[in-house]
Amino acid sequence: MKLLTLWSIIIKIIGIWYFFAVVQSTAVLLQFPFSGSSHQNPVSLSFILVLLIDGLIAFLCLFRTERVIHAFKLEKGMEEKEFPVNLTVANTLGLVMVIIGLYSLSESIPEFLGVVLSRNVTLPLFMASLSKVVIGLLLVLKTKELERLIGKYKS
Repeated sequence: MKLLTLWSIIIKIIGIWYFFAVVQSTAVLLQFPFSGSSHQNPVSLSFILVLLIDGLIAFLCLFRTERVIHAFKLEKGMEEKEFPVNLTVANTLGLVMVIIGLYSLSESIPEFLGVVLSRNVTLPLFMASLSKVVIGLLLVLKTKELERLIGKYKS
């Protein structure tokens, strides 16, 4: 693997992170008209500006990776030597599952605690937040078993 390829992968991961931020911000933005509160919740200009900037960063990192590499001069001083990386499909799959599981846990644990500590706990809301936590834990703790299960169905 060349160092330029590694920088490209890292920048694309950052782009995916910003893409998720844009999706979550858009979901929050779309909730304002349906919030059902007695007073209007005006969407501030700064919120929309942050949404646009995050969208631009996601677009640049995902689709204009070479421009980002050249803009930050990440290719300067780097020889085009290849360095050995022992990544198999199983290792990559396991790494991706752990990252997705940790991300899921970081998003679902605060939601779960909020549901548990609130006064109006409904069973569907409790079960939905609990299932997100359990799925995140399974992805992190049972990675090898999931790799073997997916490996069985590999064509």
